[in-house]
Amino acid sequence: MHHSARHSVSVVLAGLALAVSAPAQEYLEPEFRLNGMETVKAFDAARTVLRGCTLTLHEKDQRDPVAMATLVAPGVAVAKASDIEGLTALSARDDRRKPHAVTVERTDKETDLAVLKVDWPEGKPVEWAAATPPMGSWAVANTPRIGMLRVGLVSATPRPIDPRGATLGVIIVEAKSKGAGVLLAEIVPGGAAGKAGLRKGDLIVQGNDTKIANREQLGEFLKKQDPGAKVAFTIRRKGKTEKIDVTLDSPSDFLDKMNRNQQMSGRTSRRKDPFPMVVQTDIPLPPEAMGGPLVDLEGRAIGVLIARADRVTTFAIPADHVRATVAGTPPPEPPGEAEQGER
Repeated sequence: MHHSARHSVSVVLAGLALAVSAPAQEYLEPEFRLNGMETVKAFDAARTVLRGCTLTLHEKDQRDPVAMATLVAPGVAVAKASDIEGLTALSARDDRRKPHAVTVERTDKETDLAVLKVDWPEGKPVEWAAATPPMGSWAVANTPRIGMLRVGLVSATPRPIDPRGATLGVIIVEAKSKGAGVLLAEIVPGGAAGKAGLRKGDLIVQGNDTKIANREQLGEFLKKQDPGAKVAFTIRRKGKTEKIDVTLDSPSDFLDKMNRNQQMSGRTSRRKDPFPMVVQTDIPLPPEAMGGPLVDLEGRAIGVLIARADRVTTFAIPADHVRATVAGTPPPEPPGEAEQGER
């Protein structure tokens, strides 16, 4: 090796030895490392409120919750109706896992809210925010482990969510004879049709009491159905007429099965639409967190969580619509409609 090269290597090795042996130097003294603590303190008010007004809902004595509930008045709470529908034995627990008796008083199909009667005298009903915070504002919510928070932003202006209908999970073509029905060209694995026993080559001619002559009529029929609805389809198979009951899927559920990113991000809510009005956030919450309150940094309730729509979108029913549902009064009109009606 050349002398200058040997000298360079020895200098480098000496530098490495010095770096390894030298004591690590503090970048910032411990008493000044306050970012983490100060950040946590910023959400203390929200955490205190959420602990006092949130319940987890369970089927019988099961450990894991099926949904959450928000205390809106003494002895009155709300939850996501479709998540607790059909449960015969519903129980509620507070942040200390203390059980409380709870019963469903009524449900509202438009908002998907259930009004509950709950025996929780220690609970503290939410204080509603005066108005929905603008897009970009902080929003805070409970996970199913009450007191363990997730934080995000209000990510869109309030708006209604239109219905998307339901899906069969099939690829269809027109029947050879015009108006003779809809031919199933392919059955998507794991879809509603495949689970129910529909097969490639089946000819759909009727859904419940509605005749289906072509693709357009099947599309219109499915638009009017809710995900999870059970439909009796009349089909023709190898010259014979049969009826097969199919429990329909949500279009987004169907797309989730095809979307690897969504599969990696966890489940979404079964009912994601329609809603008369929602506040949208970017807080990634599991479906069983729905029914819990969405609050601002001061702990004032913006609304009640109603659907995890996709991996980056969670909806809440805004405060004014929740209050109307609880009171049994008509929902408020969207901004601008009253003024337009007076002209």
